[in-house]
Amino acid sequence: MPCESVMTQAYCESLKSSCMKRKVGAVIVNNDGIPMVSTHNEVPYPGKSCESKYGMCYRDKVKIDLLKNLSKCPKCGTDIEQNIKCPKCESIVHINDLAPTCGACKLDLDLDSFFVCKNCHFKIIKKFVGKRMELCRALHAEEMAIIQLAKLGMSVKPSDVTLYTTTFPCPQCANKIVGLGIGKIVFVEPYPTKESIELLKTSLGEKHIEKFEGVKARAYFRIYDRAREQAI
Repeated sequence: MPCESVMTQAYCESLKSSCMKRKVGAVIVNNDGIPMVSTHNEVPYPGKSCESKYGMCYRDKVKIDLLKNLSKCPKCGTDIEQNIKCPKCESIVHINDLAPTCGACKLDLDLDSFFVCKNCHFKIIKKFVGKRMELCRALHAEEMAIIQLAKLGMSVKPSDVTLYTTTFPCPQCANKIVGLGIGKIVFVEPYPTKESIELLKTSLGEKHIEKFEGVKARAYFRIYDRAREQAI
């Protein structure tokens, strides 16, 4: 099966994800390029998605809850501004009503950029609250793929399979990939974590980590849509 077809399948799989931050799809193929499993990042069943349960990403909820109880800058002690202004419609939003999306114009708000101390310029969310990645409720696409492969039963050696993923694996997924012994990775978007890169390069070898250079799925669908419109 052509590389573009497998990566397009991974991209289509990512669209199923309910994640409000990053949608990722993954496909594991055997030595003949035939897909064995196809998965996306998702809250494990029967858990509900963050959007349906909290109305926002759970990590954002944790950040906002922490900010509600934080009245002064952790670095210099200056009072923290309890209101923010939407950069698009200039609506004033109080921290108690804060959500990652502006209620007035529906603009996605970058919480990190709002909560910066006006006195010492300390980035309160980025440096004090952090990303809280460990609180993500979803299993990553690569984790899901490995779990599904285990459920189905391995009919091939792990070293003979290739993992196609729309985003380079994070450190936790990289550990699982190495632990299972997957032979090759093909990815589209990079992931800014040197630990993942170092671990996979050391374990798999640089030639077994390939950045996808074919026609990306978004472009493929744009071309397909234009061709279909012209045919009509």
